[in-house]
Amino acid sequence: LNNMALESIALAGLTMLLAAGLFDLSVDGIVAMSGVIVGKLLNLHVGVVPAIAAALGAALLVGLVNGTFINKLRMNPLMTTLATWWISAGIALGITRAISPYGFPRAFQDLGQLRIFGVKILVYYAVVIIGFFAIVLAKTRFGYHVYATGGNRRAALLHGVNVDRLGIILYMIVAGLAGFIGVVMAARL
Repeated sequence: LNNMALESIALAGLTMLLAAGLFDLSVDGIVAMSGVIVGKLLNLHVGVVPAIAAALGAALLVGLVNGTFINKLRMNPLMTTLATWWISAGIALGITRAISPYGFPRAFQDLGQLRIFGVKILVYYAVVIIGFFAIVLAKTRFGYHVYATGGNRRAALLHGVNVDRLGIILYMIVAGLAGFIGVVMAARL
């Protein structure tokens, strides 16, 4: 459970994206970038909350770029997300110059290392996030729109689903989850 918790969080978002007929290759680049951003900001003595907000903001920006380029500009999802993967990984490498930041405040480290009833907090994150997105996908209008778009994009559009906006939101969800994973991995490692 500990080893698969963070991957499961990414899969929760990717499942929704795949159900809509889309995919994203940039997830691990976003994870690296957001982890490095939060770590570097903490090393510069920025507060924990602003550092996390900056990392998540950068991740959401990548998701917005992916979603906009793919859904509005009709760019190829493979090439677009591969490019943002390279850019995100390059940003991470450029910031660190291959030297990982360390020496974070204990409050930040607890986000990835805390144990509750002997179980790492990562497992609780995964259970809550997977449960939330399972409910969203199975029981909400948004989930219905995701399935409709994946089943037949044109029919969903004719049914009144704003498929472009839905695609942008889904890419931002995946990127936001990847950003969260990056922050937690920085706290954990």
